[in-house]
Amino acid sequence: KLQIEGDCRIGKSGIECRGGRILVEGADGELLKACKETNELTIDTVLTAEDDKQSGPARIISFSLNGSERNFSLCQEREILLLRLRTTETGRNGTDPEVELGRLEPGKKVHVIVSYRPGKLTCHLDGKEQKVQQIGGDFSNWEEYQLLFGNEWKDSRVWHGMIHSVAIHSGRSGGGPR
Repeated sequence: KLQIEGDCRIGKSGIECRGGRILVEGADGELLKACKETNELTIDTVLTAEDDKQSGPARIISFSLNGSERNFSLCQEREILLLRLRTTETGRNGTDPEVELGRLEPGKKVHVIVSYRPGKLTCHLDGKEQKVQQIGGDFSNWEEYQLLFGNEWKDSRVWHGMIHSVAIHSGRSGGGPR
């Protein structure tokens, strides 16, 4: 079940975010359990950022409680696509370090695949592997938070753009719960 809040719409082209958010109700426990069992995560999405002036960083896809506690967030800071991934080594906010995944071009659709297993982070933008900073740790410190598209759950980190498609897997190859 999807709970739409604020200026967010679901249409033929996907989810249009203009500051609002969509809460995916009932997915939290299953996603948490699956990722903790495998210690793996893959986010596969096609998105279009509206502009390169977004900051906060602006949240695109998050499994979080608020602006500083998360399991993961795919974010935009200006023209940079970022990943905040909580592991036993990166802190509750997943920002130690925050990983730059690549550059976004306003108005251009981009296919993003980011995968993690302990000690190995990979990112592909439109099929091209990106050089990314490596992180370590596992998901044993993950908690049941909200799965969101667009703005943060309790704090305002608005994103303007379109999520054309999204799949979240508890593994690298796309197997397991989505």
